[in-house]
Amino acid sequence: MKKMKNKGFTLIELLVVVLIIGILAAIAVPKYQLAVEKSRASEALSAVKALKQAVDVYRLANTDDSNPSLSELDVSFPNNLLANYQIKIHSGSPHAYRTINGKNAYILAFYDSKESDNYGLFCILPNKSSKNYDPTFKYAKVCKALGGVQADYCYDKCYTDSSFCDNVCFKLL
Repeated sequence: MKKMKNKGFTLIELLVVVLIIGILAAIAVPKYQLAVEKSRASEALSAVKALKQAVDVYRLANTDDSNPSLSELDVSFPNNLLANYQIKIHSGSPHAYRTINGKNAYILAFYDSKESDNYGLFCILPNKSSKNYDPTFKYAKVCKALGGVQADYCYDKCYTDSSFCDNVCFKLL
């Protein structure tokens, strides 16, 4: 009787390969999601800076010290940016709100109140006690990747969204 030669892989070998691929995927997917979010935030930050320049040009052209609306400015944004961010102007300060699944993630904002320490670009995270806070993603890493340094102060107006009162703030350098 001739002995048959086994060709192929054993079940254990296949399970080990699947396990290794699963571990690598578990490590790679969160890193990929963070890289995608950083690139989106960088694009939004560029839009906030452009909007700030447009607001400054509007104020130079109009001496009545009024705050412009988005429709009054000569600014347009790419559709993929508008799909991920709500672009608004509050009291003359441009804001880009990032919400995911209806929950607040962060705000990119330029405050120009030169009489206080609240001048410049900020990345603002909602407070952790808010019911709208989304703890599933580490947005502080996004703020830090944009050059943010955690600030002891932040703009004190809560506007209509109380989840951004008593917030975590990063000053973008």
